[in-house]
Amino acid sequence: MNIPKPNFASDYPIFSNVCCGCFNQPEEKTDCYFYHEEHQMGASIPTCNYYGQLGYCPCEDCDKYIKSSDVFRIVKNHVDNGGKI
Repeated sequence: MNIPKPNFASDYPIFSNVCCGCFNQPEEKTDCYFYHEEHQMGASIPTCNYYGQLGYCPCEDCDKYIKSSDVFRIVKNHVDNGGKI
């Protein structure tokens, strides 16, 4: 019996990124204050809390990027100086 091997990218489009595109995906800037990994069904979904859309993380060209350490320093200085807004 000759059973053809499936082409996952075309026969199963839901797997196209898993089999063909995952190595070309831009890396997320995990040190960004807004970066968050949502955990659902055993998977980690990179998400940007600034935009609030599950799975949307435009890290490569994002103009909202700010390092978590910079945010920590800013908040700490604010608290040390009386915490008034």
